Amino acid sequence: MSASDELYEALSPAFSELDADGSLLRFCRVITSGDMESIWSWVIDTEFGPGWQILLDPARCPAIILPWLAQFDGAVLLPRMSEAEQRLTITSPQAFGRGTIAQMEEVAKRGLTGSKTVVITERYTENAWRIQIKTLPGETPEPARLKAEVEEQAKPIGIVLFFNESNVITWLELRTREPSNTWKKVREKYATWLACRTSE
Repeated sequence: MSASDELYEALSPAFSELDADGSLLRFCRVITSGDMESIWSWVIDTEFGPGWQILLDPARCPAIILPWLAQFDGAVLLPRMSEAEQRLTITSPQAFGRGTIAQMEEVAKRGLTGSKTVVITERYTENAWRIQIKTLPGETPEPARLKAEVEEQAKPIGIVLFFNESNVITWLELRTREPSNTWKKVREKYATWLACRTSE
């Protein structure tokens, strides 16, 4: 049964008995077409359960309703996600895994193409407060946006993320490596601080 048929049957017999040419039925079909028909299919009881239940089921929820469903567990759906990725995000909300290596890898892979290769190094440069994430350049079309998404959606607070960067050191690490170093010596040896930080 469709929304139009149910509406037609709900009318008083006085109306349907006068509808010999079917014009009233056609009118019911017109006013229940489009979105109304879809809404009706969502709210009626079915063999799977009571009405509206489909809208709260990540596996059966219509794709157009997924952003509405995502709000209940704090899932963030991105425009570039496929329907399957949206459903997976809702069933595995990132809020539950934020700060974990698995979550950072998952978020990073969303913005990659090809093999979606992600290499994560904890305690980067032997510093407990650093994490390095490396991806393949050919598989990373928007590195700046991807880094921002990992920082916003997965990176633990207090950790510094190095995304596709290598051989980076701080002044403290430089002093530790060469205790006799002074800032004057460094300035004499390197033209810029960037050149110093990226030196071997």
